[in-house]
Parts: sequence; structure tokens; C-alpha cells
Amino acid sequence: MAKEKFTETYYKVAQCLNSDLIADFNPVTRVCGCDTSAGFATVFTAMGSRFDIKFVAEEAFLATDSYEVDTRSIDNVPVNEAMRYVRRETIAEDAVPDKYKNFVETVRTGGSVFKDYKVCALGDEDSEVLFLMSPSHKNPEEVANKFTTLVSKLNKKAYCTNEMQTCGYLTSAIGLRDQLDEFYENFLEMLDSREAVVTDDTYILDVLLSEYPDLKNKVFFIDEYLLNNGFKTTKQGLKIVLQESGIINRLYPLRKVDYSALFAGNEVSYPARSGYDVTDSGLAGGLGFADEEVFKKLSSRRNLDLNEIKGDVVVSVCANESFGLNYTNGKTITILDCFG
Repeated sequence: MAKEKFTETYYKVAQCLNSDLIADFNPVTRVCGCDTSAGFATVFTAMGSRFDIKFVAEEAFLATDSYEVDTRSIDNVPVNEAMRYVRRETIAEDAVPDKYKNFVETVRTGGSVFKDYKVCALGDEDSEVLFLMSPSHKNPEEVANKFTTLVSKLNKKAYCTNEMQTCGYLTSAIGLRDQLDEFYENFLEMLDSREAVVTDDTYILDVLLSEYPDLKNKVFFIDEYLLNNGFKTTKQGLKIVLQESGIINRLYPLRKVDYSALFAGNEVSYPARSGYDVTDSGLAGGLGFADEEVFKKLSSRRNLDLNEIKGDVVVSVCANESFGLNYTNGKTITILDCFG
């Protein structure tokens, strides 16, 4: 986004972030204490006509790639794109708020925002199936071995890796898209030779489908891959409370998975969503993890919804969102935990 376009859309973006339609679905409004009934909060008017980036820097990080905002925005205002522009300019002008500096530097230099991240690469690099594991897994070797075992039942081999972390998603999200071009070109070679590319991370799925649309027929999220290949859950007779991925549902509404079939032999319950906790990108760590205070609030609020249904187990479609939920309750498992 160019500065001219940002100048043209700024007030529309601000209005979207604080409108009655969006306020309950975005942590910016809650944390900044905006008057949502007014529709246009004074916290954003501080920039005035000067567009001094420092006045909107914190709000840009609090907006944490809110796909809920983009899908509810007024007149299709590009809220995400505008916030990424602000983050980029904030970094360029050395105006990153102090509490986000370590996060930005970690992402910029290729580090991991997940404290328990361990590099893992297991399997045959020339295998038919590539499994891009979420960098949020505490025990990636265990996850890789479980997936490899499942794929072997199809008489196929799998290469499982988390070496590329979110595959450039976070780098792009903080506005440093330019430095990704070479990475994405090399990454395409890795994807092109595969029969199937599978991931259990919503951020990685977003990269795969948005950056490589021509490969969409061989890109699968973990739930879809398991269902399509007829795998049966080893857990039976349970009441499963399912944490669906709002990001996936909003970005790719045509992608449908029959969870009653995937978890055959169990009762699947879908908890309602209340308040700003529907911003799944906050739950998933990522930019949401840049602000631990907000991250904990998002996680705690969503767990209230999940625990309202007295189920036997809470299962998260996305391993990254499972990490976010477990930040405050430690009880959520991933789909792969139900198989093998």
C-alpha cells in the first residue's frame, strides 16, 4: 500500500475498526477503551491530518491481522493491508512501540516467537507428501512421527518439517514483504514436486493458498487430508468440543470438512463465539502473541466459550490456535492427537 492510498483510506479504516459492526470482534476497541456506540473513536483521531505514524503504531499491532474486520469492513475497506502498511512504516521510522520491539526484531531476523520452538525435519526429503508443521508444537518430533505413521498406511512417505516456521507469514504481516520474494521463489520448488502439501497451521495455509493459487488442488489442511484419506479416529464415545478455525472459514468459505464424519463414533459440539475472542489470529499466537496482555485476554475469553459446553475434550482444528488456548488453560488437544 502506498502512502497516498493509506491517506485516502485511513479514516475509513479507523471507522471500520471502531464501528458497531466490528467493535466486538476486534481487540483494538476493547483494549483502547473506545466508545463503540459512537462508531468513530477519538483514539484514532490523534493522527489528524498529519498522519504521524507514531500515533497509530500501537493500534496497528493490536489489530493483529484481524480477518474478522476485513470480512465485516464497510465498503470492502482493506483494513489488513492498511495495518501492514503502518507496521512497515513504523519499523522504517524506528517508531515501534517498546513492548513490540523484541517481537519485531525476532521476526525480522528469522527467529521464533514461540519460546518452546525446536527445529524439526524428519523423513524422506523426496517423499510424495510434505507436512509443514506448525512452529507452535512443543514436541514436533512426536507430531512428525505420528503423521509419518499415518501416511505410511497409504503406502506413501512423508517429509515433516517446521524449519520454515510460518513460511513467511509473520514477516509479511509486519510489513516486510519485500524481503520474502527470494524465499517464496525457492519455496515453490519445494512444493511443486509434491503429490500433496499438508499443514496444521492456519497461517501456513494462508500463505500456501494466497501465494500459490495454482497449487490449491494439492494443498490440504490436516483435517481435510485425514478425512479425504479415510482415517478413523482412535477416540470413541466422547463429547468433543471443537474449536473451528474462524480464519479458515472466513478466508476460504468453500472449504468444507464434515467433522461428524472425521470424528465418527463421537459427539461433536460447536460452541458459540462471544466478544472479541473470535479474532482467531490473536489466539494463534503470531501477531497476537506480540502483546501478551491482549493475548491472554483473547485466550481466556475464548476458553470461557469452549468450557461452557461440558465436553470430555476440546479439540482445535489449528495447532497454532491450540497453542493460544493452552496459554491460559492447557487442556486443548490437536486433531492429530485423536488419530494414530
